[in-house]
Amino acid sequence: EQSIKQKQQEIMAQQMIAQQQKAVALGELKKKQEEQRRQQEENRLRQQEEMKRRAAEQRQKMEEQTRKNMEEQKRLAEERKRQFEEQKAAMTLRHFLAQKIRVAKEESELAVAQQELAELMQQELPKCGSSAEKVQTECAQAVEITLKRIETVKEQKRKEEERLGVPEMVWAWGFWASVLASSLVGGMQDQEIRFSVPCGVVFSRVAPFFIEQGLKPVMKLVELDSFFHIFDWVGALVFQPPFPTGFAMALPLGRRLLPRLLPRHDPLRCGSYRSLSIAALTGSTPMEKRGGVSAPRFHVGVVVVPQQIAWVIERLGKFQKVLDPGIHFLVPMVDRVAYAHSLKEEAIAIPNQQAITKDNVTISIDGVLYLKVVDAYQASYGVHDPFFAVTQLAQTSMRSEIGKMTLDRTFEERDAMNQAIVHAVNVAAHAWGIEVLRYEIRDIIPPASIKQAMEMEAEAERRRRAEVLQSEGDRQSEVNLAQGKMQAAIHQAKGDAAVIRERAKATAEGIELISAAIASNAGGHQAATLRVAEQWVAAWKEMARKSNTIIVPANAGDASSMIASATSIMKQLGDGSPLGPLEGTALPPADPSQSAFNKETAEEVKSE
Repeated sequence: EQSIKQKQQEIMAQQMIAQQQKAVALGELKKKQEEQRRQQEENRLRQQEEMKRRAAEQRQKMEEQTRKNMEEQKRLAEERKRQFEEQKAAMTLRHFLAQKIRVAKEESELAVAQQELAELMQQELPKCGSSAEKVQTECAQAVEITLKRIETVKEQKRKEEERLGVPEMVWAWGFWASVLASSLVGGMQDQEIRFSVPCGVVFSRVAPFFIEQGLKPVMKLVELDSFFHIFDWVGALVFQPPFPTGFAMALPLGRRLLPRLLPRHDPLRCGSYRSLSIAALTGSTPMEKRGGVSAPRFHVGVVVVPQQIAWVIERLGKFQKVLDPGIHFLVPMVDRVAYAHSLKEEAIAIPNQQAITKDNVTISIDGVLYLKVVDAYQASYGVHDPFFAVTQLAQTSMRSEIGKMTLDRTFEERDAMNQAIVHAVNVAAHAWGIEVLRYEIRDIIPPASIKQAMEMEAEAERRRRAEVLQSEGDRQSEVNLAQGKMQAAIHQAKGDAAVIRERAKATAEGIELISAAIASNAGGHQAATLRVAEQWVAAWKEMARKSNTIIVPANAGDASSMIASATSIMKQLGDGSPLGPLEGTALPPADPSQSAFNKETAEEVKSE
């Protein structure tokens, strides 16, 4: 009985030790969980600090890039302003050259203009910058050319006064009389007339006199401007005088007979020939090709107008009617086709021109104008050249519209500019019989410096977007990692809680089984005491094996007292005792002699 009691005390002590170990394990688990929470909090704070640091660095980079962009834009604006001032000063000087220097006709007028130019150069030349030398050279060349022109004009006037006399006047009237007779004798047909001049006549000075004294009044009287041509005498006669030999030869008969009768005849020298209407020299209205449209200069009373073509008929120089497509009957020698217009839509290329935007940027711009003639009468008599007038008006309207918007808006609002130009041109072109259908801007070419600045701005914007996307990706990655760690910690905690819960259930079931066994067996208390003793010894053995430093109670050497205290506690608790066997240990055997403690004691006795 004493041995059984001792064993029961040992079992109770072992259960107390197991309870203590369980409490220690729970404490360690709580510490581990606290450590995990602390580490998670530290990681979260560290991630927040890292994100703040990255955001600060990103903000600093963006501020630095913005500052650099602003400085670059400021520098470019100053450069544009300087270039604009230089161009303005150069344009002022060139405008003065065109208005005063190049149009001077007398030396006194040129001298006054030179004084004004010198004063203007003192004011504007320092503003020209790098182009000052070029502008100064242009001014000097313009003055020199104008002076030479004045001297040449004076010399020509002097020679004209010396050489132009009564014989030349008589010869001029005789020449044009022969031209008229040749046209009448030739049956009013188109023909080319070759001619040269008498010996000793400087024809380059006499040719304008021919037009004034001979051709103009004769043609005005008989209205024969549409029935013969001559060679282009503008370049051949005025600027390239003929040989000082030869005689006038105008009649077709003379072209065949005079070379035989007068072998000394020397024809006119000329580099290239082309036919012109005499009307172009007299000031009367010529019959020209317009838009690929032509009309006969001579008719026999019946004419056929092609489709989409309109002919304007004049009777004795006065407007008569407009012929529509089809066959028509006219009065020969009285009615003539004065104008021919195509009613098809035509495309006219607007040449490249310079324009200044609202933010003082000089750009180069061109376009295409689509129009058609809607009123042949207005197109003939409303303006001298309707296509030229519409082209010039389109250019001025385009410059006006460009000046109302900045450079950036010119690239974005092309449609609005096209519509505004069409509206502005149609307001004036209505009186000319022209309708503008649409206008298309082809190319807008900014200066090289502006183009480079735009490329730099676009590149900076692309870099900024890339950095923003990179930072957003990093932030999302950090958030995903933090959420993953949080979910892992939650699942780990749930798993630990499930393990603890299952262990507690197993412990409770073990305690219930032990309690039931103790209550059902007469020697249950003794077996429990023996089990406590065995577990107490095993626990001390395990502690001694794993570590060199252990914590022991004050009466660690008195095993019997420990077992007795455990047994007394078990007795006090009775059948409802919550203590159970240590996790991983089996119940004590029914025969105390088969316990591990008794076996070890027997082996020690045998060895002794």
